[in-house]
Amino acid sequence: MVSYWTHGLFVIDQAGNYHRGKLLPFYFLILFAYILYLSIKAGYLSKKAKNYLYQKEYKAIARFSFLPFITALIQIIVDHLLIFNLGLTYSIFIVYNYFQQNLISLDPLTKINNREQLDIYLTTKMKENHQKKDLYLFLLDIDQFKKINDELGHVVGDQIILKTADILKQIAHLHNCFISRYGGDEFIIVCERDKNEKIMPVFNDLQRLFQQSHEGLPDFSVSIGYAKYDESLNYIPKFIEKADHYMYLNKNVKK
Repeated sequence: MVSYWTHGLFVIDQAGNYHRGKLLPFYFLILFAYILYLSIKAGYLSKKAKNYLYQKEYKAIARFSFLPFITALIQIIVDHLLIFNLGLTYSIFIVYNYFQQNLISLDPLTKINNREQLDIYLTTKMKENHQKKDLYLFLLDIDQFKKINDELGHVVGDQIILKTADILKQIAHLHNCFISRYGGDEFIIVCERDKNEKIMPVFNDLQRLFQQSHEGLPDFSVSIGYAKYDESLNYIPKFIEKADHYMYLNKNVKK
């Protein structure tokens, strides 16, 4: 049995001084092996995840796990350097900051990205080189939403907004898209596609999901418009305006 009696882990001499045992480094390596495994696995899953939100969560887990392992390893190698607690504290701060950013960046009602996060995401994507990928923006608007609020009440209106957000979450999961609430009853989806990959499956899935019956809710529909990014759409309002134009064409067809 490995214990302080065998001096394997540590020993305290007659003067009360602490000395490391030869097996102490192996003890710590075994103890923190799972933390390293968790960090590597989370980093791998962040690369493989198709959902934008899942990518962010896995990255936060990977960062939290990696730093405590590194500081523990340094503490093992360098005698009397107590650095592990510093690494653990900083990792906790990273995770706390991540969740605080989530609270700021999410729409309070639907818990999907808000308009500020949309601006940040689109700015990044529009600056990237899109020679290999196409960038699409979908704009959705709930039809006759003011009438729904006036006749059925704002509680029903909120339920329809929540249902719309749930459908967009399904689309985000199916097609690896960024989703956000743009304002009121308007929502935006941003998708990247390979040059030879068609965008119509996203549009078709949107129509299919909204045409299904929604238990406990009155029938409602949405109008959808989308635009493909090009150099003429050199700032965000122009990009959204083009999708908005096609959305209102879709809305007018229903009248």
